[in-house]
Amino acid sequence: LFSGKLVKRKNPALLLEAFYHVIKNELDRSVYLIFVGHGVEYETLQKRIKELKLEDKVKLPGFINQQEIWQYYSIADLLVMPSNLETYGLVINEAMNASTAIISSNKVGAASDLVFEGLNGFIFESGNLKSLTDVLNKALTSKSMLKNMGIESLKIIDQWNFEENFRGIMAALESINN
Repeated sequence: LFSGKLVKRKNPALLLEAFYHVIKNELDRSVYLIFVGHGVEYETLQKRIKELKLEDKVKLPGFINQQEIWQYYSIADLLVMPSNLETYGLVINEAMNASTAIISSNKVGAASDLVFEGLNGFIFESGNLKSLTDVLNKALTSKSMLKNMGIESLKIIDQWNFEENFRGIMAALESINN
């Protein structure tokens, strides 16, 4: 699953190319890619999907509102955030709350706090097709591994709550006073 604006900075085209490289020799493989969102790259993605003959494997439902987005997170085994620059990346939190494994570029702010290599997902080098293809291939080797990573995602994100934030702020303030 990709969730976000379909704009160059979020690099949905890189994800499409990596997905193609992973499945090109196994088009009957039971994996699918959904791009949730809309933006200036929508038509470019549509065209490239046709060129690659991936109409049966890649779906572009367009913009989905907040009340309905959970349906997509709930069916996804994996969220991929291939952004070239993302200050934070709230969709990672949303996906983790739905027990979803994560692949993120190293240019997404949330990745350093929330994505733990091999535990709940993978981090790849931003803009690097081979790096994304490699981690996508690794992630898609086992549905049970993705399920376990999704369980870990939920455990990790459950620790990010008001009480923990408060404790962290208090500990920071105490360290300044000492």
